[in-house]
Parts: sequence; structure tokens; C-alpha cells
Amino acid sequence: MSLRDELREYITNISLKKQIPEGFSDDYDLIEKEALDSLVYLGLITHIENNYSIELGEEDITPENFGSISMLTRFVERKLA
Repeated sequence: MSLRDELREYITNISLKKQIPEGFSDDYDLIEKEALDSLVYLGLITHIENNYSIELGEEDITPENFGSISMLTRFVERKLA
């Protein structure tokens, strides 16, 4: 499973609880559409840190990094590089 697929699966199954919003895609704006609440973002951050062995700082938690599945995938790929 690719990184993008794994993040999509986590977000749709755990965060969205399989209640996929209309028009959902890898570029769906998770922040503007308020698809995830703050507790879900905390869980997502913990998931990324634990599963990819990377440490995230406050400067990493931005809309540019967490705004969509595509943005999140690119961000995690950069952190892993």
C-alpha cells in the first residue's frame, strides 16, 4: 500500500468514520470544508509520528502540510527523505 493510500485509508476510516463527504478526493480541502476537527488532527499527528517514526514540531502543523491528502502525502514524503 502506498503512503498516499495509507493516509487516505486512515483519514476515511478512522477520522471520517467512513462518512465520506460529497466530492471527496485527495485534493479535497480538509480545513476549509471543516472535514476534521481538532481532536482528529491530534490523532492524525500521533498516527504519522508513530507509524513513520518522524517527529513533528509546531512549525509543521500548517494548512500547507495538512490541508488535503495530497498535501499531507507530500509533507510526509519530505520528512522521510
